[in-house]
Amino acid sequence: MLCEMCNNKEAWCRALVEGAEISLCRNCSKFGRVTKEIKVEIPAKKAKKLSIAAQASLPKKEKIVIESIVANFGAKIKKAREKFGLTQQEFAIKISEKESIVHKLETELMEPNVDLARKLEKILHITLVEQIEEGDDEGVLPGKKAGSEGFTLGDIMRARQ
Repeated sequence: MLCEMCNNKEAWCRALVEGAEISLCRNCSKFGRVTKEIKVEIPAKKAKKLSIAAQASLPKKEKIVIESIVANFGAKIKKAREKFGLTQQEFAIKISEKESIVHKLETELMEPNVDLARKLEKILHITLVEQIEEGDDEGVLPGKKAGSEGFTLGDIMRARQ
């Protein structure tokens, strides 16, 4: 397990640091309050020798799901709004937002947050939020190798282009 502060491969405890519980190595544990020690029972090399039944009882790797706004969201919003025969002003009133927000969304000067995108999806019956799961080969971002450590902001920016 990695230390979430310095990426040392030997995290040995969970600790509260500024209100967040994270895994830390011995050196970094001085920056927080230790809540519990992590016990490593099965070394990585021995895990391959376990029977199939024993492997099934091991905890599964959690998948990370990233929610992202789809490309061309502005055109989708405008097309759906026009399909309902609403002006930007009427639509803004319907979604309880300012008309300028609707204009900025349609011209893609502003990207909606996930909550606003969900509201727009519900009202306009369109899809604006896509989910990308780490670990699936299908959900791997372009330029990202499957099974690598995790997503970075650069990976997400490359996926949007």
